Amino acid sequence: MNARRARLILVPLGLLVFGGLVAAEFVLRLDAYLPHKKLQIILPFAAQYDSTTALIPMGETIYHPKPQVPNGHPGIDFVSQQSFPFIASADGKITKMLKGGSSDGTDITLHSGAYNIVYKEMDPDHVFVKVGQKVRQGDKIALPDPKRDPQHPENIHYSTHWEFASVSPLRDRFCPLSYFTDESRGRIEVIWAEVQPADFDHMKQHFPSICSGDYANRME
Repeated sequence: MNARRARLILVPLGLLVFGGLVAAEFVLRLDAYLPHKKLQIILPFAAQYDSTTALIPMGETIYHPKPQVPNGHPGIDFVSQQSFPFIASADGKITKMLKGGSSDGTDITLHSGAYNIVYKEMDPDHVFVKVGQKVRQGDKIALPDPKRDPQHPENIHYSTHWEFASVSPLRDRFCPLSYFTDESRGRIEVIWAEVQPADFDHMKQHFPSICSGDYANRME
């Protein structure tokens, strides 16, 4: 093979390989596997609402049974009888907003470094951010979408699904406990301690930790 023919083959091949690597990085976010700073996050709501908030833990399979949900509940549900603003758990950028996502609410993704923080079941009429917007930790994201009891429409509660994950779709969600600041970790542990053994179909008897089942201590 002469040099000219070799160039005709190798140059397009090199461009194809380079394009493939760029596409893989863009889609798969392989940079998530490179060394990076561990994110410090806060709970997605102000401390004044802790006393009225309960939670459904990560990894439970009572409401999220296998195999329909392969690893069980992939986040934490914060449940309350009152509406209050959910806030940015970290500095970052709003990269995705899906209306009509979970339970007809709006799903919002906040990108921060090597991580995504996802807020699901938000009220589409009370979203305070837009795609492409940069936010600071503590900024308002949205209000939760109200849930009504079909048998008793006057009964309203609020349940927001919140996830902490890698930006790479090749990785699953992470247990957020070791990423929380000391203050936020202490707060969520108090909230969980207040959940009664019989609450949420005896959830705590089967899943005793905030991160249980397949997500127990799940980190990078």
